[in-house]
Amino acid sequence: MATGSQSLPHLRLISRSKPQDYTPRRGQSTPPNLIQRERAVHGARILFELQNLQPILEQRKLARAALDIEAPDGITVEFGSVAGFDLVFESLDLLRSGIQLLNVRRVGNITYATCWIPDGKLNILVRKVTAYLNEDTNARTPKAKNANLVESIESIGVATITELWTDDEPIPDDDEMRWWELWLRTDGLTPENAFRRFEAAASNMQLSIGQQWLVFPERVVTNIKTTRTRLAQAIPLLNLAAEIRHADRPPQVPHSLTIPAQDEIVADIVARLDIGDDGVAVAIFDTGIARAHPLIAPILAPDDMHAVDNAWGTADHHGHGTKMAGVALYGDLRDLAGRDTRIDVPFRLESVKLLSPPRAGDQNDDQEILGAITAQAVFKCEIEAPERRRVICKAVTSDMHQRGEPSSYSAAIDQLAFNADDEDGRLFVISAGNLPDHLWLTYPQSNRDYGVEQPGQAWNALTVGAYTEKDTLPGTPDYAGWSALAGSGDLSPFSATSQSWTGWPMKPDVVFEGGNVVVDPTHALAELVPSLQLLTTNRGFTANPLGYFSMTSAATAQCAGLAARLLAGYPDLWAETVRGMIIHHADWTQAQQETYLTEDTQRAKRRLLRACGFGVPNAERVLRSAQHRVSLIAQESIQPYRLEESAGKMNEMCIFQLPWPKEMLMEMQNTPVKLRVTLSYFVEPSPAKRGWTNRYRYASHGLRFDVRRNNEGPDEFNRRVNFAMREEGEKLDSPGDSGWLLGEQLRRHGCVHSDVWSGMAIDLAERDQIAVYPVVGWWRQRLNRGRCTTQARFSLIVSLESENVDIKLYSAVIQELAVPIDLELDL
Repeated sequence: MATGSQSLPHLRLISRSKPQDYTPRRGQSTPPNLIQRERAVHGARILFELQNLQPILEQRKLARAALDIEAPDGITVEFGSVAGFDLVFESLDLLRSGIQLLNVRRVGNITYATCWIPDGKLNILVRKVTAYLNEDTNARTPKAKNANLVESIESIGVATITELWTDDEPIPDDDEMRWWELWLRTDGLTPENAFRRFEAAASNMQLSIGQQWLVFPERVVTNIKTTRTRLAQAIPLLNLAAEIRHADRPPQVPHSLTIPAQDEIVADIVARLDIGDDGVAVAIFDTGIARAHPLIAPILAPDDMHAVDNAWGTADHHGHGTKMAGVALYGDLRDLAGRDTRIDVPFRLESVKLLSPPRAGDQNDDQEILGAITAQAVFKCEIEAPERRRVICKAVTSDMHQRGEPSSYSAAIDQLAFNADDEDGRLFVISAGNLPDHLWLTYPQSNRDYGVEQPGQAWNALTVGAYTEKDTLPGTPDYAGWSALAGSGDLSPFSATSQSWTGWPMKPDVVFEGGNVVVDPTHALAELVPSLQLLTTNRGFTANPLGYFSMTSAATAQCAGLAARLLAGYPDLWAETVRGMIIHHADWTQAQQETYLTEDTQRAKRRLLRACGFGVPNAERVLRSAQHRVSLIAQESIQPYRLEESAGKMNEMCIFQLPWPKEMLMEMQNTPVKLRVTLSYFVEPSPAKRGWTNRYRYASHGLRFDVRRNNEGPDEFNRRVNFAMREEGEKLDSPGDSGWLLGEQLRRHGCVHSDVWSGMAIDLAERDQIAVYPVVGWWRQRLNRGRCTTQARFSLIVSLESENVDIKLYSAVIQELAVPIDLELDL
């Protein structure tokens, strides 16, 4: 660690922001793309198809009564669009009447919407179509009432399990017994009552269901074990399903190699340990930890050993959890061996066994909701040590859901991180997942195609991929002529990416060392070898205290350890801030840039982001500032929306006055400098698959930042960002804003937004204000949830850097922070 002028505490932006009413720049809404209809003919056909649903509804009511199944009467219906044209599905969500939009799917270029229509409510849609046939609007150019809705509908049919299937993977076409994930409507009931209603109905039909459930807005998620045929028979009678998906496959734990005993290394490291207090911990959710290991025992108390099911015990039944613990604490033990410096460990460990041990004669067929199990693990830690700050480290993944869409598992992580029941968020550090070994030889194409495993798509999580600096080959004749598969500094062969995703957040967020593999001269064999892995703690420590470890699990453990060190050094940082700081101080290696930035285009930058995230975090910069590079942190809250005349409106924005030493920057003239801005916040998820657009967005809210530009005065900046500050009819000719690495379009995904501006010091002097403003989320649009006026926390991280280490920017910024500012005047 650097010392003196190169190791200084980060600074805070306090009392330098001002909220103000906010109205976004107005955009024109795009009308739906509809095929031209012959009104009388089309309306009559749609009316006929709706009326044909009533006899089917009555038949199912009789069937439920005969089987004594207590379930709501009604019918689930699928509406389809014309190929290549829009379906106005928002108009099918009539909450006051009880008609609910359940899910939206696209098959080819056709949009399908599945709706629940309660008994007695079908006539509401019939009346809409009748009005379309017989009534016109009062607009200047009259047209048929409800024309957009009715003319967008091409087909109407009773929904089966095929129409309720919303998973990326095809619905299984065999009839084997398996677990299915059901997303149930709540219909205004409490989540527990909604689950118990389903439980009772399923029991009457002798169906086996899981005993765990997850709660999301308007949905309860649970598992059911049955065949496809039996499920198809049950769904119309149960009448509660909104969606059906694959049940999560059990998480996969990668295997790794072990080494001979290294007692001297262990004893040497133990003798040099300086262990901090227990105010911060890394909570490892894994296979358990071998607590008695000499490198772990001083840092993991017996009371901090847990298991989701107490019958499993807390010991490590596999070895993966113990290796995670060693890497979280120490990184690669090779870097510590043979030195005489003290080893600072400013945090503790917690362990929750998340996976059940194998049982003799048993296939571990229990299938529970993985998100619910994760929640239990969180609560066990918090009950034992409620005041402790913790980083939750979770490297076991499931190879389902590889296209970025939310699942019950990833949404549970987002929900736990957001933590609506408490002011404090939770920080999850999660693995991006590993490629199967049969794909290593097709690196790097296989990494492009293999998506981040769930729950790594969670928006609020810090998702970690792997890169490698390791290219030292074994010095044995067995590997003569072999070579390291990945070049030094490049993406690790193991690391899953989001290059195959469209529109969803960029994952992983960052990459850490994950090791490499060797390939033979013919490129036909790929193997793990010790020299290309990390050295860490081993479960069987009495014989072999050290073992080898790699892949994204090792990368995730390193990231969790760094996050805990940051939290120990700055105990008041929010979870959002810790995530933001690690991303803010990451950068791409030269090798990563050479691999992915083959051209200076947005497309190439997107490839780089979706492969390597924001790059490799620099631990020294994450933890400390220096004289020539200063980081400032603001932790604030904003109310994005307000309720006005029974409608959700944009509410406010915040403008920050940056403490730039303007005279110094002006004197520096054309000296190159960098400005980096990172905005980090957590969202409340809404994972029901209803198109994820408009009021069905996944994220509760969104925030963005903008920086005052060169030759733009404060008032002009205000009016450019905030429509509410403009005079009526005023239009602005805004100056261009070159110099940003990513730009507004690339940095808008997800809920952490980071970008770097590079330019001359004299130009940076005027860039002394940052606006944080809201964009649309479901809090504003789904007023029935009662969340419109909710406060949202955010962290804003700003850093200023010069390549000249002799320039004392830090001292100059401190002087500016000491000068009071008149917010009314300056802002």
